[in-house]
Formats: sequence, structure tokens, C-alpha cells
Amino acid sequence: GTSCTPYQQQVQQGNIITPKMMAKLSPGMTKEQVAYILGTPDIQNPWNTNEWYYVYTNKEDGKTLVRNHLKLDFTNDKLSHIEGTYAPPSELQYTTVEAH
Repeated sequence: GTSCTPYQQQVQQGNIITPKMMAKLSPGMTKEQVAYILGTPDIQNPWNTNEWYYVYTNKEDGKTLVRNHLKLDFTNDKLSHIEGTYAPPSELQYTTVEAH
């Protein structure tokens, strides 16, 4: 395969979340169900366990090519809100946050 290119060093960090994975999310899912689909969150707020953050960056030669983030809110341990740079399932309320 041609996937090995030694000249450019790509550094990927965090979870890659695909549209297919996003499509499986639905309001009211438990944390266990969400973690099963997306994996464990990259960042959890220790004071507010109802906020989960997923952050993905892809750097090449020290320059950030891609930076995605996803914030999930849970209410009574059920998924209630999604925001970030990933395309959400249409039923979930959604706020786009500009990437800086």
C-alpha cells in the first residue's frame, strides 16, 4: 500500500468520530451506550460528569490540519445535547461552534 509516506509526519490524537458513529447517537441514550459507540471521552469534567468532550487533532509537520471537537451533555444520565464540529443526528439540538 501507499499509506506509508516517511517524509510527512502526521500525528493524530484523540478519537476519530465518523458520520456513521454520529448517526447511531440518539437522544436519551445512556452514558454506557454512548461510550460503546464513541469510546470513552477524551476529557471529562470532574465536577460535572454530565459533560463529555471528544477532541481530535491531526497535525502534520507541527501544523494543525484538522481539529474537531464534540461536546455531549447528559441530563439524568441520558444524552440530551450535542455540539461541536461533527455533523449531529438531526433530532438532537445542535450548536455550531467556530473552530479557532
